[in-house]
Amino acid sequence: MQDEKTMDKLAEDKTTVNELAGDKIIKNELTGSELTESKITECELTGDEIIRYENAGISFGGKEVISDFSLCVLRGEKILLRGKSGIGKSTLFKMLLGFEKPSEGTLYYKGKPVNAQVAWEVRREVSYVSQDMDLGEGPVKNLLDEIFSYRPNREKRNPERLNSLMKEFELDQDILIKNFENLSGGEKQRIGILIALMLERDVFLLDEVTSALDSELKKKVVDHFLKHKNWTLFIISHDREWERDGVEIVEIGKDSLS
Repeated sequence: MQDEKTMDKLAEDKTTVNELAGDKIIKNELTGSELTESKITECELTGDEIIRYENAGISFGGKEVISDFSLCVLRGEKILLRGKSGIGKSTLFKMLLGFEKPSEGTLYYKGKPVNAQVAWEVRREVSYVSQDMDLGEGPVKNLLDEIFSYRPNREKRNPERLNSLMKEFELDQDILIKNFENLSGGEKQRIGILIALMLERDVFLLDEVTSALDSELKKKVVDHFLKHKNWTLFIISHDREWERDGVEIVEIGKDSLS
């Protein structure tokens, strides 16, 4: 009972997402579409297991959104999750992060059932980037200063790394003095990606992070993530740029072929 109350509090908290990747608010909405088939991957309890969904499901307002979903993500794997918009893909990330509680089944992180304590561990160790970046208002530099003022992030502050990533992803230096709320969707996405990379983690939850980028920038972002063989990537995207060798595609939904 105590743990359930703690999970309720954890689900309501939004400030900790700053420590994750700078994303203060998760905005993806669900349509209530039912997930009728799931991709079941064999998952042995080894030291290589990072994320595991075991018959997980969730309902909103009495309507089932996801049901009997099972999937294992091992260390170093690149998993691309695809399905129709509104089917509940983003909710799978939210459950892992502790922002939503599954109605059925169990989630595991590194072999441990996700409860309030483990959800905090996920937030400390995993970089999450969503398609709807909302860091707040004001100059980008101030927002970066805030994110890297948090105790877990202080030692990650690296101006040289920042400049290198800005150059790689075609962000001019003057973007630092622009108000974040006035940036384009593509600029916001690149700032979110930049922050996630500067946190120096090796597990990433990437939710449509290239949706607002042009083809050249999509390629640069995908190239950067996929060149790191030791990184674990759990990706939600409709962009075919992610369909590369070494990336396993998992289809969910009524039309799934899995």
